[in-house]
Amino acid sequence: MKKRTILLIVLVAMVMLCAASAAETVEQVEIRGTVVEADAAGQLREAGSAAYESNYTWNPYNFGAFWYDVDDDLGSEWLIIEGVDAVDNRSIPDEKLVYSTTPQAQTYALVDDCVASRLGVVSGNWVAQYFVEGWMGEKYVAISTGGSTSAHGNKLSKLLVEFTDSSDKKTLLIGETWDLGNGFTLTAASIDIEGDKVWLTLAKDGRNLDDAVIDTSASGNRVYMYTADVSGVSDVVIFSCYVDAVFVGKDIDLVQLKYVYLINNDILLVRTGDEYGNMEVTSAGSVGITLKNNAAIDLAKCADVEIAEDMYFRVADSDTVRFYPYKGYREPGEYDVRGMIVGVNAISSAIYPAGGNPAAGTAGYTWNPYNFGAFFYDVDDDLKSEQLIIENLDATDNRYILDDKLIYNTTPAVQTYPIVDDGVASSLGTVSGSPVTQYFIEGFLAEEYVAISTGGSTSANGHKLSKLLVEFTGSDNKTLAIGEAWGMGGGFTLTPRQIDPDNGRVWLTLAKDGRNLDDYVVDTGAGGDRRYMYTEDLSGVEDVIVFFCYVDAVFSDNGTDLVRLKYVYLIDNDVLKVRTDETYGNMDVKTASASGITMKNDAAIDLCKNADVMITEDIYFKVADNDTVRFYPYVKRTIGGEEPIPPGSIPDTDIDGDGVPDVWDADNSTLPGYWVNQQGIGRMWGDMNGDGRLTSVDALMILKAAAGGT
Repeated sequence: MKKRTILLIVLVAMVMLCAASAAETVEQVEIRGTVVEADAAGQLREAGSAAYESNYTWNPYNFGAFWYDVDDDLGSEWLIIEGVDAVDNRSIPDEKLVYSTTPQAQTYALVDDCVASRLGVVSGNWVAQYFVEGWMGEKYVAISTGGSTSAHGNKLSKLLVEFTDSSDKKTLLIGETWDLGNGFTLTAASIDIEGDKVWLTLAKDGRNLDDAVIDTSASGNRVYMYTADVSGVSDVVIFSCYVDAVFVGKDIDLVQLKYVYLINNDILLVRTGDEYGNMEVTSAGSVGITLKNNAAIDLAKCADVEIAEDMYFRVADSDTVRFYPYKGYREPGEYDVRGMIVGVNAISSAIYPAGGNPAAGTAGYTWNPYNFGAFFYDVDDDLKSEQLIIENLDATDNRYILDDKLIYNTTPAVQTYPIVDDGVASSLGTVSGSPVTQYFIEGFLAEEYVAISTGGSTSANGHKLSKLLVEFTGSDNKTLAIGEAWGMGGGFTLTPRQIDPDNGRVWLTLAKDGRNLDDYVVDTGAGGDRRYMYTEDLSGVEDVIVFFCYVDAVFSDNGTDLVRLKYVYLIDNDVLKVRTDETYGNMDVKTASASGITMKNDAAIDLCKNADVMITEDIYFKVADNDTVRFYPYVKRTIGGEEPIPPGSIPDTDIDGDGVPDVWDADNSTLPGYWVNQQGIGRMWGDMNGDGRLTSVDALMILKAAAGGT
């Protein structure tokens, strides 16, 4: 295997390792909007607020699943409850739930960066903008004739590739075919003898769509634009790119592309009368799309009520009508779960909810589980614990959060064990004579934990946190064959060793990492106790409930002995202890005690343009590339699995042959015989001090290193 190939494999492995360690993977992601409540008269309010109104609106500012461009403040989707039934506040009457979306004009990045005044000309009109439209939480292009100032808001195309940053680029060898996604390919066919013209071929599914020769000379036009007639719309811009450079070498010829733009030529046509879940399209045309519910929607307790296209209302299992919209995602990839978007008044430095009145802002702003979907929240019991607070911005520079003015705090919240809440048992058991009926949930940095406590205690240790690994509610159950080990996560296993079917007894073994922790015989007979509770002393706290289960049944099926478990509860016995003066990203722990944790920023935080500003290791502010200070907090969630490589990011060209693909290479001119770091910056073998020469100093450094010296 060539050295270049080996280095590439190592590099890819390092990148994957870094990505895997950066965020814990999950099986699914739910992105929710603000939480609302309905009163007995059908009036609605945002949870936590005092004022009720006759309707409520979710938009891209307060519902993180809706498409939003923070740089240009572009969003198009609205979900409106125009009223809940005044007699039955769990019913949304016909046509009172409205979803609407409209096209939004967007300037092509090439034009926005002033690299060119236009992509080209169609029927005498300059092609400088296109139209973006959110549809069911996904970003689409509302197709239009190139150069037109109006879109077709019901004819939607997926945006497949968009290079928006001037640093985004793709380098192709002559003869190389680039897979752009959805069957599209681009091939750099040849370069002319003078080295300033390149022949490009665009194809789909192996069939040529277009050819063009691009002239990169001083008088040439470096922009390639391809249009097609699609879904009854003429001259739709399907593909565009800017040829940044052509390289003619001794052995290889290359072309470098920037500002690549590609949409799918398969169009989603939304028509009046189409149905999506519980919604029907009532209007669909150039101005956009409107859907309304075609029957009353019942906000039943403890329900996930379909709206449309993987979008639901989650309704609390509570007498209070409390609910929120959410969209579920299962495809592998990374998802940003964002909080309420805010803007800053340029004059007063006051903070206001985006879309609101800048003059009505306040000195500070608070994100909590109602308006930041990444924070832990239990809608059934309205349990919450986390807050992120900006007390105020610098009055002289509204891009600065001064020291100690950004505050994160969390406190334990009491939770009743489901088996007790459902009335199946009065407790899990007793510890030191006290019945065990509740535990303490605590969100910490947008993850759910248990604040450990002695079983039966009414107070928690808010700075000693354990991951909640398993929690079965109501109908959840697990059936195990005798001898079958159930991997519960965190290295824990539970195995039913043996049953006594005549007397209804089962022998259970709890283990971690292959080491037995406990054995217990559960009696499911008439006078027996079906509960199994295991406790440990953890982090200085006695008798912490680590595991519990309820044996619902012991039975045989076709000669196989089985046991069915319910109300399983398991926390990790590795405890995270948060201490005063510890640092998490840009935050210092100021207090850490039984009552909870408070952190503050240890230095001024700059909300600079076009930045992802770290708060803690997993929580960031996304700041707009705009003179208006506009930003939101977010947490990145990763769904594990084989993630499709985004078109345009496949690193397959390496000009200098150093093993680092050009898309990652900070130095594309590394000489042969050099070793390189992860960024492609090279140093010749043996050059220990990096001065570009091999001298006796380098030899001495090598000898010292070999001898273990310094």
